[in-house]
Amino acid sequence: MHFYGDGPSDDLRRCYVVLTLFCGLLVLALSLLDALAPAGRPVAKIAGVDPPCYFGIAHSLLFDRDFDLTNEFEHVPPQDRLWTPVQKATMRPGSPYAIGYSLIAMPLLLGGTAMDALTGHAANGYGRFAIFGYSMTNVLLVGFGMVAMFTFLVRACSSYWSTEKRVATVALFVTFAIFFGTNVGFYAYSPMAHAATFFWATLFLAWWWRIKSDTSVPRWLLLGLMGGMLSISRWQEIWFLGAPLLLDMLEKRFRLTQGAWLRSRAAYAVVALACWIPQLLEWKSIYGRYLTVPPQASYDFRFPPVRVLQVLFSSCSGWFFWTPVTLLGVCGLVYGAAKRRRFYWPLLAVIALELCVIGSMRTFWSGIDSFSARYLTSCVPLAAFGLATVLLSAPAFWRNAAVACTVCFVVFTCLFMVQFRLDLVPRNERLTVAEAFGDKLHLLRVKSRKAAVMSAERDIKNSNFPSAVQTLEAAKAAYGEDRDVLGALVSAYRAAGRAAEAAGAEHRLQALLNSRLM
Repeated sequence: MHFYGDGPSDDLRRCYVVLTLFCGLLVLALSLLDALAPAGRPVAKIAGVDPPCYFGIAHSLLFDRDFDLTNEFEHVPPQDRLWTPVQKATMRPGSPYAIGYSLIAMPLLLGGTAMDALTGHAANGYGRFAIFGYSMTNVLLVGFGMVAMFTFLVRACSSYWSTEKRVATVALFVTFAIFFGTNVGFYAYSPMAHAATFFWATLFLAWWWRIKSDTSVPRWLLLGLMGGMLSISRWQEIWFLGAPLLLDMLEKRFRLTQGAWLRSRAAYAVVALACWIPQLLEWKSIYGRYLTVPPQASYDFRFPPVRVLQVLFSSCSGWFFWTPVTLLGVCGLVYGAAKRRRFYWPLLAVIALELCVIGSMRTFWSGIDSFSARYLTSCVPLAAFGLATVLLSAPAFWRNAAVACTVCFVVFTCLFMVQFRLDLVPRNERLTVAEAFGDKLHLLRVKSRKAAVMSAERDIKNSNFPSAVQTLEAAKAAYGEDRDVLGALVSAYRAAGRAAEAAGAEHRLQALLNSRLM
């Protein structure tokens, strides 16, 4: 099977048609989800801590042609101004986030604004269609990223595992497993930079595989552009830029055509560095210096990376815990490296270096309000290649076991996604066994219990303590205890003057919290 040369096969054409239709469904789903507003939250919105900064830079560049977010924060203020206070050097609000996502979102923000103007709404970049267009950016990035990832998997696996006749089918299976079994699908509908890192990483991998043995300067210029945009979408992605050079070293490619190799790789590095010019200009405009360390980085990073195990295995957004299909993928990369395939080593090196950076964050290693380890979304395509490797090259027993595990893991993560979207699982907290596993089988019961707790909290706020106690005791009898029920019971019992019952509920709550997983 060949992706290029004689043209794509019928199997590949069918797969691309399926992916194209799925991209259309993603666009339709944004409209439906925005209208349904699960948990009372419209999807097309700009809210939280990070999103107003990303949106603000895109809006300010389009409408004010500067990096001053004063106007933008008046319309869309961040929920927390810890990282965005006015800087003494410039008297402008801070923006400690990478600029790449803002740049790639500008065209759709502009398109949405034009639609506002055509429909008689204010064309100021804050209208209904402007926000919807901006939100559409991530949907399209994830859709195009899935196509690029599928292309990469077909190219790479057809080369390494050429005796396998089902490469296209396996690549399509893995592509959908990655969407539903990792946080890629989740961040397609969240105004954060992670969809951009997924998109650029998949594009980078697909193009790199095609030109890795080439010395064409124009082709390596394009790879440098992709890698540069990836690195300014989240700064730790700069490790990706070293992967092609590491592969060249492992394969001793620079010894064969030294002059041509040097020119192409130099062009690659120059373009990648040039992509940082907008970032340097933003830092100069906001912080008064071309080179700076944003405040959250200087506050939180401490070497050595002692949080690596938590990043991977913690029930608080751990990468392998929340999205276990990535564990299969990383095992596949190790398996490929053990088979003496040099291409796997740079991919493992990128993941290891990313883990070192995130594991060095003492406070924010979990990502804060993160579905799985959102900082590692760029590494998901690498895990996809590892998973495809297992499904194409492992012995039959292990291949079948991997398929079964993948399906189970995808279902597990999808249920996690529902819990997270509907606020049925605690955020930024380690989970109990019931919260992590058992509650997934009883989502309606958990939702009813959550509604009962919210009703009781309203009664407590209105000093209707007997009603709150009655509601909570009924919820405990019908749906069982959890941390929310017990916590509300402690407050209700105390407010009602029932000290003994409050002490008992507090004891059971503490026992429950002590049983939390890693």
